[in-house]
Amino acid sequence: MGGASDAQFGLAHSLLISRYTYPRIPVFDGNVRQIEDWTAALKETPESAINRFKNQGLLVPFVPSNEDEVREGLGQVCGVLQLRSMLRARGLKVSGSKPELTSRLLASGWKQIADDLSKLGLYSCSDGGKRLAASFEQRKRQAYLAAVSAISGHQVEEAIHQYQRLEDELGFPRWVTPAGAKLIELIMTVKPAILGGCSEGALSRLRLAAAIETIAGRNAPKDLLQGVQTGIRLDAETAARMFYFAARHAEDLQTWKELRITQVKLLATGDSCPFCIQLGGKLWRLEDAPELPHKDCTHVYGCRCLYQPVSARFGWS
Repeated sequence: MGGASDAQFGLAHSLLISRYTYPRIPVFDGNVRQIEDWTAALKETPESAINRFKNQGLLVPFVPSNEDEVREGLGQVCGVLQLRSMLRARGLKVSGSKPELTSRLLASGWKQIADDLSKLGLYSCSDGGKRLAASFEQRKRQAYLAAVSAISGHQVEEAIHQYQRLEDELGFPRWVTPAGAKLIELIMTVKPAILGGCSEGALSRLRLAAAIETIAGRNAPKDLLQGVQTGIRLDAETAARMFYFAARHAEDLQTWKELRITQVKLLATGDSCPFCIQLGGKLWRLEDAPELPHKDCTHVYGCRCLYQPVSARFGWS
């Protein structure tokens, strides 16, 4: 790893350098809280870590040597407006999508563009940097496989602990309470009517994805829903989210029942579908409240309605 040893860097360093698997300016962009969080995890400032990456050869100047590398660099630093400006300067047509603009620009001579990119101060991972970046993905994959195994064995607490340990290793301050076992168990048991028409195989994948994403948050694998065909109008990501919403609503209703809440009000979102909008504001006896997400919702992103508890006894809602 360019003279660096794994002992010099923690898991948070691996996550930070993974930002540079593609060319970019070696400056940490973040607000005050983000910088504080990263500093706590890294035990040094992000800028200090980036400088160490550069000093030890893990981050190196991006000097494109072929057309594919130039294309990669353009994709990272240039938007449509910049590409059109470069095309206009060359007297070339400026209409089309970003990929079309990029291809047209490269066809005009990629070597000159490579020289221009080399002057922008971009950096990317060396082979050693890529190995360091890969260690986080490997650890995340390990947590995922262990969590899937635990959930399959009905050991929800263990699945949650797998990702809690990963968070502990990363070292970021925790601002959100981790998902509880009750919510995950509900995700694994609810059967949202809005997903009627999905095959059992698809439902199984969607349910597992919803559970893992709820437990793992930002550390959930990005390919969980890859290739899942729902067979209904909702895409896989939206369909998985319906499992989460259904479980949250079921959990809320059970909690309110224990608190002896007798009524709930349905709240639609500002851009809900016409069906959900006409339900918005209606009161329901707790035991008669329709299932949410509502099966008759027609929104492309699924039903986002929620219930609000209403207490006639205390006059609040």
